[in-house]
Amino acid sequence: MLDLGALKIGISVDGADKAQKDLENVGKKTSIVGKALNGMGGIAKTAIGGITAFGGAMVGAVGGLVALENGVASTADHIDKFSQKANMSAEEFQRWDHALSLSGASADVLVRANKTLSTQMDKVVSGANSATDGFDRLGVALQNSDGSMRSNEDVMNDTIMALAQMDEGAERDALGAELLGKAYTDMIPLLNGGADAISDMKQ
Repeated sequence: MLDLGALKIGISVDGADKAQKDLENVGKKTSIVGKALNGMGGIAKTAIGGITAFGGAMVGAVGGLVALENGVASTADHIDKFSQKANMSAEEFQRWDHALSLSGASADVLVRANKTLSTQMDKVVSGANSATDGFDRLGVALQNSDGSMRSNEDVMNDTIMALAQMDEGAERDALGAELLGKAYTDMIPLLNGGADAISDMKQ
């Protein structure tokens, strides 16, 4: 509550939207009162000017908080949708997204790579020897100790890191294209840095 002699203005804050409306009303009211006090001398004018400025500053601050909240919500939605498409947890997706962004690629690469990787993993389940051979050559296990299939996230992580440990050349390119599809090409700058550099970037 602001108390200026007979002038009292209450500001209630109950949620960002209500706070902004309340403060906008304060600005309007102080502007009207300011006109009424126009002939009451410099002190009154200065005081009401300060209240008006305070109201405007608060409206701006609340507006900034609302914008920040909307931005955070948008980012969380982006992470949630893309992590599901990439068959990864939100945390692991953010690590890979950060590493890829440092090498000039985008999160879409993970989604496209997962599509091909999932297809190859399904082929292994159905008994396709060609798909099994690609993972075997990289030393990437597809099954857990109990015989169940490992998660796409774990297989993707191991596949990328195994490719990063290989020398650049035709053999790596062939395996990368087979297991990650066209997305492999976008990953080449990341892979060329080596497995240790990728681990650092993911953190």
